[in-house]
Amino acid sequence: MSNKARRRKKRQPRILKIGLSLILILIVALIGLLGYEKIRSTAPSGKVTSLNASKHDKVSSWVSTWAASPVDMGNHNYTGTIRNLLMTDVSGTALRINFTNTFGNAGLKIEDAYIGIADAKGNIIGKNVPITFQGKSDTTIAQGKELLSDTIKLTVPARTRLAVTFYTPKAIEQTGHWLANETSYITLGTNQSANTSTQGWHKTLNWWFIDSLDVQASDAGATKTIVALGDSLTDGFHSTNEGRYTDTLMNRLNSQKGNEFSLVNEGITGNQVLKDLPMDAAKNTYFGMSALSRFDRDVLNRPALKDIILLEGINDINTGASADKIIEGYKKIINQAHTSGVRIIAGTLTPFKGYPTWSAKKEKVRQKVNHWILTSGAFDGTVDFAKVLVASGNSEEFNPIYDSGDHLHPNNAGYKVMGNAVNLSLFK
Repeated sequence: MSNKARRRKKRQPRILKIGLSLILILIVALIGLLGYEKIRSTAPSGKVTSLNASKHDKVSSWVSTWAASPVDMGNHNYTGTIRNLLMTDVSGTALRINFTNTFGNAGLKIEDAYIGIADAKGNIIGKNVPITFQGKSDTTIAQGKELLSDTIKLTVPARTRLAVTFYTPKAIEQTGHWLANETSYITLGTNQSANTSTQGWHKTLNWWFIDSLDVQASDAGATKTIVALGDSLTDGFHSTNEGRYTDTLMNRLNSQKGNEFSLVNEGITGNQVLKDLPMDAAKNTYFGMSALSRFDRDVLNRPALKDIILLEGINDINTGASADKIIEGYKKIINQAHTSGVRIIAGTLTPFKGYPTWSAKKEKVRQKVNHWILTSGAFDGTVDFAKVLVASGNSEEFNPIYDSGDHLHPNNAGYKVMGNAVNLSLFK
């Protein structure tokens, strides 16, 4: 991106309508930080260095309870208060939050950060606990870096909505996750971090400047992290709040007596195994770094990591990648996982006949990739997502009862059947 500024008329902030892309996949970029001068700038590659090495613990009392892979969100010349709402997977007696400036073009200034249990409208229920950084209430995260907060003493149950609130006084290239499937809240230009109410705030359907939340598990709590790595079918495109396949799977895990696992979602809509995809705000494309490029950052960095569920490759097929190239990418990911002592489970690629980019040639690629996933023995386990979603007697098409309508993404019922298709015995 160049540094040339592109001026446009100021207008009241609003959530953008769904944008369609016939080349890759249907996307939705619901940006809540609009209404200001759009600035193009040079941003880092997305390969970040943590400023707190303790984040990389593999054996500890910490587990990840929420995560969202960061992408370059552009520069909306925004300053104000951000209240990110997120849902925990497992309970804990203490918290720590990873703030990210992965794609920033300058230092990210954070002031007056708080965390508290919230209702669906972002109102704090009970205590709003200050977040500190090496004992200080404010910090600056350098360009391309991320920073773990100090430990926060706050007991939270599983499947609890938390509000992470902070003030950012300086406009920079923004890092976030645009398909949150959760309404968060912002103010424009004002510091309202300590305000427990969101009355008068503006809605945003994105997450901003945070990429993970860890909990310190109690004696009876989860001790192992599972990461779901993927594209829009992991990200939950066309699902509603808490409707992703990972939500169903996490609820199943939590229903087990003495559950040991937390499951976090590292899906990015439009993402590919092989190719990094630059941000293009004009086209509302925020597809992120490839699975290969972001594997260390989004997967191996998670504390107490035990298992990975990989469901990705359909966008590679849609943009012309061969089965051999995709399989080669899988092998690299498998090697990285096994070298780190982590198990990896793969899901088969789901049907997309009827989607505008489908062709018989691409269908053959999908079938070849799926055959390799199921028969190669390269993965530590497999889930046949394609089998549970296809129409009876037709392996090329979605079952209509699970089709969102675009013939590529499931509806809520489809995501639920995916979550129920995972054999819990895969996780040891």
